[in-house]
Amino acid sequence: MQIGDKVRFLYESGGGRVAAFQAGNIVLVEDDDGFQIPMPMGDVVVISSEGDDALKGTRRPAKNVGIDRVSTREGGSSVGAPHEEPARRRKVTDPPKDLLVIDLHAHVLLGNTPSMSPHEILTRQVDAAMRAVRESSKRKGLRIVLIHGRGNGVLRAAILKELKKNFADYPCQDASFKEYGFGATQVTIK
Repeated sequence: MQIGDKVRFLYESGGGRVAAFQAGNIVLVEDDDGFQIPMPMGDVVVISSEGDDALKGTRRPAKNVGIDRVSTREGGSSVGAPHEEPARRRKVTDPPKDLLVIDLHAHVLLGNTPSMSPHEILTRQVDAAMRAVRESSKRKGLRIVLIHGRGNGVLRAAILKELKKNFADYPCQDASFKEYGFGATQVTIK
């Protein structure tokens, strides 16, 4: 992703052109009205690159940076234009032993999905979430964070329905807003 690329938002309507990059993997997207909207890089999709005619009209996911905070172990290299100073590197520590983070975003979990129907994608995402809970059922006190994203709430609702049906005795709540935003649910194994 470069300055000038035309992008769309992955989980919200809208888009524009990349205007700048900020620390913390934030991209500033300038819309048609000239407003700059800060968005996480993982929530932006390049639809055409500046000078890359082969990409026009195709969707290419942005580099997956920092969505899954447990399994993504990138060294914190700076993102942005060459003239920017490198971002401060955040010390990566081992995740707590009582925490398991599962990123259920389709592009992370399944990779390339153009040949899959929305129902098939949803089914695979819910199956992955339930498999993680089922396989962890012997680890008392384990907190499982299921990152489903904000979207329109279909995946979140499907996950909550399955948890209530199959794991009713496990407490379920929204995960830490500070860590995961609005798009994550936490299940605690009892």
